Amino acid sequence: MLDISTGKFILNSQEEWVISPFLSKNDLMNSKFWDANKEGLRHASSNGRSFFFERLTIDGYPLSMEIHIGRNDYVDKITLRSEQATHIREWISTPGWENTALKQKKLHDEFLARETVIPAQLLSEKEELSIDTDWGGITSVMDLSSEPDIHIDIRYRNLSASEKEKYLSLGRKYLHGEK
Repeated sequence: MLDISTGKFILNSQEEWVISPFLSKNDLMNSKFWDANKEGLRHASSNGRSFFFERLTIDGYPLSMEIHIGRNDYVDKITLRSEQATHIREWISTPGWENTALKQKKLHDEFLARETVIPAQLLSEKEELSIDTDWGGITSVMDLSSEPDIHIDIRYRNLSASEKEKYLSLGRKYLHGEK
């Protein structure tokens, strides 16, 4: 579930795997998510600012996930792709590739509609949809230009210390069942 009000992205039903605007690189690498998925880590950038997990299942959807760390050592972007969208260069020139691309975009849109409060019909009407929030935003993209790509981006903006405390407080309330 992706909480639109806080940016908190809960990756499993036990709420043990959480990515949020206030997750540091150190906290990520010491998290239950990291422990459970480090075998699926396929690539880490040489500067340690990007981590690519090829196969995750999030609420029944098989996805790849790339986690980007900003200069402030906090997560600043998550990029999600369906398995087929991850390997787009392998099928982009095959007959009927446009239909495959549309199916992948629709799969991404269904995932976003299920994980957020964004209506599926709003997502599927556009090749790109961008929603801005206080904590960052969400973009669903289908770009079939010379460098084709189909993905979902969850962007976190640089938060001040007081903003981080606000979201941490919201997170604590959420974890303790308060509304």
